[in-house]
Amino acid sequence: MTGGSDSLDFPTYQAQQATLAGAGPDAVVAKLNPAGSALVYSTYLGGSDYDDAAGIAVDQVGNAYVTGVTASTDFTTTTSAFQSAISGSFDAFAAKFNPAGSALVYSTYLGGSGDETGLGIALDPAGNAYLSGNTTSTDFPTRNPVQPTLGGSGPNNLPDAYLAKLDAAGSALVYATYLGGSGWEWGSNIAVDTTGNAVVTGDSGSPDFPTKSPLMPVPQGDVMDAFVTQLDATGTALVFSSHLGVTGPGDTSGRGVGLDAAGNIYVAGLTGAGFPTTGGALQPDFGGLNDGFIVKIAAGTAASVDAPLWLVALGDVIGDGTQAVAAVFEDVAAQTVTGVVRNAADGTLIQTIAFGSTYAPLDAVMVPDLDGNGAPELALLRFTADAQVQVEVRDTRTGERRTALTFAAAFLPKRLAVVPDLNGNGAVELAVLGIHSSSGAVAAEIKDARTGVRLRQVYFDKTYQPLDFAAVADANGNGAAELAVLGIKSGSQSKVELRDTQSGQLVKNLWSPKIFTPIALAAIPDTNGNGTPEIAVLGRNTSMNVEVRTLDAGTAAQLGIAYYSRAFTPLQLAALPDLNGNGVPELAVLSRNTAGLLKTELRDAVTGTQVRNVWFDTLTPRDLAVLPDLNGNGRPEIAVLGIPSTGAAQVLIKDAGTQAQISRLDF
Repeated sequence: MTGGSDSLDFPTYQAQQATLAGAGPDAVVAKLNPAGSALVYSTYLGGSDYDDAAGIAVDQVGNAYVTGVTASTDFTTTTSAFQSAISGSFDAFAAKFNPAGSALVYSTYLGGSGDETGLGIALDPAGNAYLSGNTTSTDFPTRNPVQPTLGGSGPNNLPDAYLAKLDAAGSALVYATYLGGSGWEWGSNIAVDTTGNAVVTGDSGSPDFPTKSPLMPVPQGDVMDAFVTQLDATGTALVFSSHLGVTGPGDTSGRGVGLDAAGNIYVAGLTGAGFPTTGGALQPDFGGLNDGFIVKIAAGTAASVDAPLWLVALGDVIGDGTQAVAAVFEDVAAQTVTGVVRNAADGTLIQTIAFGSTYAPLDAVMVPDLDGNGAPELALLRFTADAQVQVEVRDTRTGERRTALTFAAAFLPKRLAVVPDLNGNGAVELAVLGIHSSSGAVAAEIKDARTGVRLRQVYFDKTYQPLDFAAVADANGNGAAELAVLGIKSGSQSKVELRDTQSGQLVKNLWSPKIFTPIALAAIPDTNGNGTPEIAVLGRNTSMNVEVRTLDAGTAAQLGIAYYSRAFTPLQLAALPDLNGNGVPELAVLSRNTAGLLKTELRDAVTGTQVRNVWFDTLTPRDLAVLPDLNGNGRPEIAVLGIPSTGAAQVLIKDAGTQAQISRLDF
């Protein structure tokens, strides 16, 4: 076992270092006998400053290999050490003890002029040590790197993960590489197979984290995803690299990784609601504030080139009074995104929209007609291969590009919203919500959708991590729309912050203190007749009940609470026009139970009265959309994009009034 201790009387035995060397903790390494009743050896490891260990591995003859972090300039190194002196305030270290624990076979620093931490260590049959951790150094010692430079941005250099292979003597790097995007990463754990293929897991806050044949090509969580990355035996190429996270609000952290003899990868860690599970899962749905997870990834896994991302209701595209929808897909291998536009009633193909090459698609929305041909546009928010934040807008009838707007790259993008015309030129505006890569500031940048002219930036409270984003009808009477950000603070306090798109000023904070885990928000029309719109917030309370709270955007008064079935895990929230004739809109919660059954539960936005359930069988959901009446009965339709147990992606469209299936669109 390994770790750290600042105890003067930590129990040592046959120690290489018998006493605490520093004012702070030293690393410790100990071996217990098979019965756990006595120490075979126990030793400190450290210098006069801070030292701690986080990873340990043992070879077949009993040599123990340890990695961790040190701030000690006099940390014990051996004569043949790869790096004999500390380079930054904190460096990682790697040390090898003999089987008796009484002497160091080798000990070395590993780091550059910034800070490093050693977190994971693994061994191959030849005694080479594979190391993982994080670094902020621009001069981390690389060799034959997949990624030669630090990806983390900002004045303080956000950390990247690293992978390094140290030779059996501890005297040279076989390879060493950065691994990360423009946000932050750290590599928590590492494993290696008998042929030298190494796989690492950890956490990522980068939308442009490097991927290869990913299961999840784009970031999923609000702040961070787990990642899993495999390098080939030479360390010079990615075999596989993917985000791994929830499909809704929440975050995922990778903590442990392993490989079996067949090359299957196993990843474990922590996650929130919406983590994807498979049929027959031991626990298919979220149980609490943080759940553990375990995933098995088959050897040679690659993502489908038809990975469905979003479903967008478009309205009338071809001018014949029919309704259309667009399903947005990513071709992972080609790193391209395609929008497939079909008639919602009969599935007739209208247009296939080929967006330009993209590195990380992030959101898609419908934009009202910009070019005057009567058809709406489809807008894609993405990271480009050269790390630009761009919204590409294409016509849904012709597929032609109308514009491509570039937004501030320093604000790592999260969501996209359409804002009603602010500058009077007849075109809507586009707002991109992002988080500043170094300061953590949360802001929405607003640009004219037709001209690309920047109108303003709207800043939000950065102490609340954003979960959802929407444009809301005018709440303060100045004629301009508001932007709403649903955020969560440490301690699970949540709020909706409304800011004016014209002035950027705070309009109202809508607090939802009893919602334990906020998930999503929806803007709904005025229900109490005071002239201001309402906001609905979906979440789970402290008793894990599923709630939607409706709040007045003008007064912040709570108008109602709708309780939904707690047997179903909530995924998404949408607002529908009034179904039961009381003048109040309905709220639809898309959710799934432990048997994999999918439904939208419709309840009155103020009274919480259940209107009906609309079932979608065992479709694995990807997105939800509300469509205008397709069959002439005066009721809207609900559409779900998902993946059936067999076959390609499809959209199921059902009548919100009768539950009857209107159409099934196969993609």
